[in-house]
Amino acid sequence: MGSAERLKAAATCVSHLIVVCISYVSASCVYISYRVATFDPDMRLIIAVLYSVLTPLLNPFIYSLRNKELQDAMKRAFCKYSVASHAVRITVPSISS
Repeated sequence: MGSAERLKAAATCVSHLIVVCISYVSASCVYISYRVATFDPDMRLIIAVLYSVLTPLLNPFIYSLRNKELQDAMKRAFCKYSVASHAVRITVPSISS
């Protein structure tokens, strides 16, 4: 197995692990929060929303980052933005009385 195949396999594995960790950590926190009497109910709600909304929202983003075309497009967009931000100079005319 060459290094390119290993990197591709590692990228796939890492993206899966990120999604699984978000799911299990959030679910565990909600489960434990019912066992702790002093746990804030609002925080329990935030964690439950994180568990049920964040993972499905992150899935397309995480898996599309492995796409070479998307990586190139993001590099072009961010490089263009950083170059443009340094090149713009704003001149303010002075007001003489």
